[in-house]
Order: sequence, then structure tokens, then C-alpha cells
Amino acid sequence: MFVLINATELIETLNTKFSLYLSSAQISNLARRLESLYQMLFPEGTFDDLRKFLTDLNKELKLNLTSTDIERFLCEFSGELEKARKQIAEGFGKDVIIPTNYTMLTKREESAPYLHGRTLLVFIMIDDKRNWWNARSERVLYRKISQITEFLENKAPKDAKVSFIIRVYRVKVDFLPSYEICRSGDLSIYAWMNEAVRKLGYRDVDDMAKRLKAETQADNVVLLFILHWNHLFFGGCALPAPYWGYGERAIVFFFLFRGGGIGVPMDSRVYVHETLHLFGALDQYLPCTNCVSKFAWPPLGELWPTTTWGWPACMYEQKPCCVMCDPWFCNDVSLTTRGQIGWGDYDKDGVLDPVDPDPRDPRIPGSGGARVEIYITNATIPVGGAGVVRVVLDRAPGGLSGFSLRFTTRTAALLPGYCPPASSCMPADVRIEGVKFPDWAGLSDWRRIDEYTVELKAVDIRDVVRPGAQNVVLAEITVKALTPGVAVASVVNATIDDDSGRPVAVVIKPGIVYVSGCPRPVARVMPRDLNGDGLYEDLNGNGRLDYDDVVRLFRYFDDPAIRECWQLYDFNRNGRLDYDDIVALFRMVR
Repeated sequence: MFVLINATELIETLNTKFSLYLSSAQISNLARRLESLYQMLFPEGTFDDLRKFLTDLNKELKLNLTSTDIERFLCEFSGELEKARKQIAEGFGKDVIIPTNYTMLTKREESAPYLHGRTLLVFIMIDDKRNWWNARSERVLYRKISQITEFLENKAPKDAKVSFIIRVYRVKVDFLPSYEICRSGDLSIYAWMNEAVRKLGYRDVDDMAKRLKAETQADNVVLLFILHWNHLFFGGCALPAPYWGYGERAIVFFFLFRGGGIGVPMDSRVYVHETLHLFGALDQYLPCTNCVSKFAWPPLGELWPTTTWGWPACMYEQKPCCVMCDPWFCNDVSLTTRGQIGWGDYDKDGVLDPVDPDPRDPRIPGSGGARVEIYITNATIPVGGAGVVRVVLDRAPGGLSGFSLRFTTRTAALLPGYCPPASSCMPADVRIEGVKFPDWAGLSDWRRIDEYTVELKAVDIRDVVRPGAQNVVLAEITVKALTPGVAVASVVNATIDDDSGRPVAVVIKPGIVYVSGCPRPVARVMPRDLNGDGLYEDLNGNGRLDYDDVVRLFRYFDDPAIRECWQLYDFNRNGRLDYDDIVALFRMVR
């Protein structure tokens, strides 16, 4: 994949290299024509065939280059590109940086301990005095981001429940990159990172990681600083915790190689490589015998030391060909890497190591895999109306003795990560009206913190919820909508104990409360929701579901009161209004 970085630079390079004797005015004119042509032919911003690109460029701009000229350009460009690829593949420099003046922390804290649950990936595009981003490169980066998350989600074990939230920032800093940027352990080399995040409104990198983690309720936060230039020796470098403080961060160079106005973007697996370093993974291109990752979350490094593999075995023998060895050619995540980042099961008891009470002893059971999930059901309610959302424990592998948690709808900061695509993401005013506990809760209590937040607790004194139970309802919350928009219902400070009194690690999946300016009167009759499920089946307003409601939905199907409030009439729950909704309503009549 290639991208045109600077049309003027490319024309000037061709002019100098092949003695075209173009004036400054001619170069400017040709560059403008090239930009216009490029945008028309390559709307995605990239192209795959450099020879064809140069041939077409020569023809359209009438540069009078010979085929020999084009082959010479290709040869020189390809030579530099291969040099860059080889140096990265051979691991020319170690890309995990340890500061020279590091002192051991008394308490281990980090924003990305192991790769389970929801991870916030923060991409910070850096502009400096000589290098700056353009719309073309930004489009390429967004495609890379999609490839990164898809790669990791596909490789992760199901029990790790890996998912991602994405934030992208762009900021200009007053520094010039140094070729020592990924070679030195001197803390002063990386001061520009704090300078960058201060311009985004944060005190430093640690402050940014902590605040974003609180805002998004992510399990992990990783910051990737993307530099819009190339480094011939590195794809990037990682600055993992605990050596660099709380915020896990890495540098990735956007270009593998750039020259003459044309660049080759870094492969998405290089981003994966640096990200996995932050979760504790060691390189596997350097010779290493029984190497323990000191930046893996304890005790994962001791359980999964890296063995003597090393380049070139990874690349040429394909045993193994792993992303921590050669991210340019390899797609696999090795067994030891999986263990170091929390995807391993050392004692083979079916429980992933980070959530296993004793990952060395298969006789001690854990939570049955990764952290279980507390999820909140979605709801669609009209302005002024009320609805019910449920707080649900997706599974209880060790049973359930009790829980406590805080439920809130005061979560406007979460909207960018959870807002439905069709919504304008305006925060809705959704308040809590009441709480109902399920029958299994022999002892239960709740108290109101404010109109938007309540604390709940319950105990299963009759041992109703048995080990292996699924989709256990913890509480039903009645909410009322005062303004239209979207609210995110979430849980914080959740504590779950199984039947043996052991705490169960949980991840939280918030729910969405969509508040519409609906319903509206249909033919002067206000529809009604008969059972609080957010669907308005009583179209004739007589307080019951009957065949006249089906007839009215068919008769007024194209009425704006129906079309513009389609969420209330999506009876087949396929995310749109269609004639099958009429069929579904017909089948609901008893």
C-alpha cells in the first residue's frame, strides 16, 4: 500500500532526479493537477501499484519520463523500502524502553494490566514543526484502527470478552523528533508526551489515562502516540507500566518508509505488536532463554517465560511465525505471548490465569473463565413516560451469595462510546423512579443517592441461584424520561460474591435508554404501551391489544406519526419499520 504524501515533493524529486528542467511555476501547476487527479482516482487515499501510478502520472502530466526512468525510481524506492522492512524484522533495536533512572514502585498500578474486558484505545496524532497530518493519512489511520481491533478480537479467547472503545485526537507539539526517540531510556526524551496531552486539557499522561478510564468505565486504557514520519530502525516502541507510571503508552511511526513525496504506511500488526507490549508481552525476535516479562501483570510473567526462538526462525521457518517476532509478515499470537497478556490457562482448569484464584493449581476452581459480565438492558421510552431497565448478571459459575452496586443514569461522558449510530447523541434527562428486587433476593435494600443514582444490595439467603445459573436478574429499575435524547444506564462499584464467599471479578456493559419525542397521536388517538417494553401496541387507545390495532397500523403505516417514531412500532425488533412489523403485531393478538 502506498500513499501520496506531498505532490509538490514528488514533482520536485522527479525534476531533480531526471533533469526535467521544470520551473517553479511549472512544478506548482503540475502539483495542483496531480492532487486533483489523485483525489479523483484514489478517493480512499491509497494505491497498490507504484509502477502503474508512475506510468499514469507520466502520461497524464506529460512529463516525458522514459520507461528506464520509471524503473530506476522503482528500484531505488524499493531498495530503501526493503531496507526498512528488514531492519524492523530483524529487531534492529529493542522496542521496549526502560528508563535509566527507574526506581521500584511500592504499589503496582497501571492502566492496562491484562487484555480482558473493554479496552479504550486512544490514538494521538502528533503534528510537529516539520511533519503534520493530512486528511489522506487520517483516512488511512482509521482503516488501520479497524484492522487492529478486528485482529485482537478475533485472536482473543471468548472468556476474555475483549472489546474496544476508540478515541482519536490530533495535537501539535513544539518539538522536532529525534532518531534517538525509541533508543534512549532517558525520561527527558519523552517529555513531549506530557506536553501533547496538556494541550488536550490533561495534566500529564497519567492524568489522561485515569480520567478517560473513569469517563468510559473501560477496564483498560492504552495511549498510542502516532508520529507522521518514518524511522528506519523501528516500527515503534512501548513504554510499559510500571516503569513509566500509570498510563500505558507507546509510539508508532505512521510510515514504514517515505521518500520523494510517496510513503508506505506501517502495517497494522506493528500497532498490535506495540499494544501487546503494554499488556506485558515480550519480543520474540531476540535470542532469549527463560526470559521473564517484568512488565506483565503478576504472576503472568513468571508463568509464561519467553523461550529461545528469535529471528530468523520466526520469519523463514514459520515455527512459530508470531506478531511479537515479525509483525510485518506474521499473523499469529504465540502461546507464551497469550500467557503474558492474560489469555493463557497455565493449569488447564478452564479458568484464564488473571482471574484464577491459583493459576498453578487446577484443583482450585475460579469463576469459570474471564470476569463475568453485569449488563443493563436497553429501553425506548417517550418524553414524560416511564420504562424499566434490568440489571443482569450474565452467569454465576460459582453461584451467588449476594451483591452490592451503584446504579446511575448520570453518564453523559459515556455517550460517544455507546450512542446508537442513528442518534444525535444529545444527553437525555432520565431519572430513577423506583427499584424492584427479584424473588430470589431474600434480603434486599436500596437507598437513593440523588435523582439519578441509587445503591443496591441483596443476599440469596435461600440459596436459589445455583452454580451455573445464567442471566440472573439483580434488580429492575423504573426510570422516567424528562427530555429527549440518549442516556446511558450503568453500574459502578459492583461487588459480587459466589456461594463460597469468594469475590467474582466482573465487567460492566452499560445499557442505552433512548428517549424520543414520541409517541404522537395517530389519527387523533394517542397509542399506549401496555406492558412497559417500549413498544406501543395499543394503537386505538382502548387499553387492550386487539385486531383493530393491527388494522390501524396498516392504515396509517405511512403517517409521519408512525414513520418518525418507528422505534415504538418495531415489533419484529430488526431495527427498522417494515411490513413485517404489521405481521408481528397480528401474531401478538390473542
